[in-house]
Amino acid sequence: MARGRVLIIDAVEGIAGSLADGLRQARFEVHVSATAREGFASATNLLPDCIICDPALPDLPGYWVARRVRTEPSRLATVPFVFLTEDDSPPARLQGFNVGADAYITKPYRIDDVVGQVGALLDMVERLSGARDSYAPQSSVHPSAVRGDLAHISLSTLLTLFEMERRTGRLKVRRDDGAMAAFDIVNGCVERAVRDDAEGDTVETAREVLRWTSGRFWFRAGPFEPGQAARSDPPLARKIDSITAILLEAYRRDDEAHR
Repeated sequence: MARGRVLIIDAVEGIAGSLADGLRQARFEVHVSATAREGFASATNLLPDCIICDPALPDLPGYWVARRVRTEPSRLATVPFVFLTEDDSPPARLQGFNVGADAYITKPYRIDDVVGQVGALLDMVERLSGARDSYAPQSSVHPSAVRGDLAHISLSTLLTLFEMERRTGRLKVRRDDGAMAAFDIVNGCVERAVRDDAEGDTVETAREVLRWTSGRFWFRAGPFEPGQAARSDPPLARKIDSITAILLEAYRRDDEAHR
């Protein structure tokens, strides 16, 4: 039985072929596409469990694929996304994580490292989904909690997953240098965002935290009613925004800032 379905998007036939062979030997079902448009079409049709993509594609950058995947109104938006590239520079890594990548592997690589990374990402998604199934908000059972490492799954994937599953609770994120952020989520929408104990603009907080590539996260389920998630003194004007809308606006502001 296959461990999961993996889509590889890479125009270099030799690299895509050897990677596909290695993943098949590790009992993954593998599909290969050579261009960004073909890869995105395959992703929407196949709904893979993981996508591995080279940013340097012949028609459009792989970053385009990642952004399209992350803003799809379907389960595809939560699929783990891995960039596989020769460019190991900090700007390239930052751009990859800003568009929703969960991991960044540089060439040359060991097949075992890629297999291990894919397996870790699929295990993380399974744990998150399992926590959802154990959540019983009307019972006396202690609210479910999920925790993990940002190196294994990106914040954009986490938030998208919580939106699709209409979760209610608080997501806390702590970067390795001690910086903190929190998001109060009501039925899959963000009501409030806090950065280093200061409540602020939800989109700007998300935009900042989306850049974090290392650290830990914790999610503690509610329940609480909209308007009761948290309070400030004096209270800020607050509205509940969909996570998809917040991510899209954060990406738009980032694009605008780098023009």
